Amino acid sequence: MNDCLWGYLLILPLLLGLGIFYIIPFFQNLYYSFTDLGSFGKYSWIGLENYKKLISDP
Repeated sequence: MNDCLWGYLLILPLLLGLGIFYIIPFFQNLYYSFTDLGSFGKYSWIGLENYKKLISDP
């Protein structure tokens, strides 16, 4: 049991780093892609409009 605990403790910094620098920003960007992000952090929910523009833009 003690070896398993050490294994989890040694991998914990890696998992925290991945969560802070990759996973959280990924979901933030996914959320922001459904909004019309303006200046000074003002945004409005527009749903799939950004993706419609992306597909229709030559």
